[in-house]
Amino acid sequence: ANSEKTFHLDFNLGGKKTAFFSGITWSDYGDLKMGSMKNNSYLRNEYVQRINGIDSVFRNSDPEIQRFSGYRQLNLLNKFRYRISENADLVLSSHYSGLSAVPRYDRLIQYRSGKLRYAEWYYGPQIWNMNNLKLTVTRKNKIFDEAKLIAAYQNYRESRHERSLGAISLNEQFEKVDIFSLNIDLHKKIKNDDQLFYYGTEFVRNNITSEAHKMDILTGSLSPYGSRYPDGTNKYTTISFYGGYKNNLSKEISIITGVRYNYTGLSSTIADNSFYNFPFTEISIRNSALTGSAGLVVRLKKSLQLNLNAATGFRAPNLDDAGKIFDSAPGVVVVPNPDLKPEYAYNIDLGLSKSFGDILHFEITGFYTWLKNAMIRHDFLFDGQAMITYNDQLSKVEAVTNAGSARAYGLHFSFLTKITGQVLLKSSLNITEGKEEGGTPLRHAAPAFGAIHLIAEYPKLKTDLYVNYNGARRFSKMPPSEIEKPYLYAPDKNGNPWSPGWFTLNLKLSYTFAERYIINGGVENILDHRYRPYSSGIAAPGRNLIISVRIII
Repeated sequence: ANSEKTFHLDFNLGGKKTAFFSGITWSDYGDLKMGSMKNNSYLRNEYVQRINGIDSVFRNSDPEIQRFSGYRQLNLLNKFRYRISENADLVLSSHYSGLSAVPRYDRLIQYRSGKLRYAEWYYGPQIWNMNNLKLTVTRKNKIFDEAKLIAAYQNYRESRHERSLGAISLNEQFEKVDIFSLNIDLHKKIKNDDQLFYYGTEFVRNNITSEAHKMDILTGSLSPYGSRYPDGTNKYTTISFYGGYKNNLSKEISIITGVRYNYTGLSSTIADNSFYNFPFTEISIRNSALTGSAGLVVRLKKSLQLNLNAATGFRAPNLDDAGKIFDSAPGVVVVPNPDLKPEYAYNIDLGLSKSFGDILHFEITGFYTWLKNAMIRHDFLFDGQAMITYNDQLSKVEAVTNAGSARAYGLHFSFLTKITGQVLLKSSLNITEGKEEGGTPLRHAAPAFGAIHLIAEYPKLKTDLYVNYNGARRFSKMPPSEIEKPYLYAPDKNGNPWSPGWFTLNLKLSYTFAERYIINGGVENILDHRYRPYSSGIAAPGRNLIISVRIII
């Protein structure tokens, strides 16, 4: 469906005390092709290209091809392990991920005044590096049986580039994030391993820089433009201490408890306030909370188990919540909110699993979560104004605010049954509902979804015939933030945006021969349905043929 070409190579060298692993993966993804059946509103009928210095709109010769959505990616992984002694082990790992420019397809299909809005909208090359050092000590003493120390440094670069149709100014925003982290984790077993204590601490520091400018594509000259985040110093720090206890009280009953203290601090400054003229020049948010959890497992019979869990949660505002400015949808601009407070979650879930010998196993779990001071995007005032001009468009002002309370609840069901010794059937279903105070639907509560798999396993051959399915989201149950983006959805009979339900029929096969050669193949979306998952910025792949060969040397 996207002419993907992927190459992977890895090798492993080992000695008595040292080992080395290295791997490389390179992928080239072409423009994604959607299915051919249903939902013509998803078709890409026209696109923009700049030819001879002029932005021109072209009819798409194949509207099922989503121009432009292709990109390339390179991943590198290296690990070195040194066994210091029988009780100490050291692992140094290095990760690299690099992406080419990635088109923002959902922006490229937006219209304004009957014409495509953007000539260009893409993420610049994204680079992520991580270096990680892990020391593991396994030596039983009064303090721990096993201790792990993990120190890591991550470096992330990304940028956003957008230009309106016919414009000569390319708006460019650049972000750089440096992440330093340290984690110490200890485990201690007592009384014949029936009881386990674990405890530790974690420190994470994010340093973020954000810059922006406009570039004249004809002359290359630069002029001021608003950054995505405050353009001064941005620091986000989290410190936590945690501990937990697990006890197998008997063969029938186990308990698990945990407690965690969290501190978060956000410090952000605006160095140049001349572009946006914010009514503030700094954001300072500091919060702390003590959260906990408790779980109970009861094995009523050998084949029947009951699980009960209760937990509290805490999420403090980060820079993305409190300090970002961007246009979330045409005619809507999200602005910073320096007064944002943390949200708290109170959760309970109850699960039951039952087995009938080797023939049938099923599980059912229900959950309920209540959010206090839920952080949700709502209408807002910017310096007393409900509407401001952003990117040359009069836009409604929104911000992430504390929306009182919200609740989410749902059900998970799954079963697995053996039809014969080699053939089994398994299925799962997930149903989630989420509402704000007052009944407004929550954006992140997805429609019902599930899967049904018919699997056959033989010594050399494995097959999996399966169906993925997703329920509909009617206009009456669409969250306001999604209603603002009708270009992502199909229109219902009244012209209102909604997300139709969908299903795909798929087949995967794997065959092994000579113990060293593995051929994997399959066909996804066999019926070539055209659909777009809820809240997705791009239509899903149409009929997709996959084949890969793995050689073990």
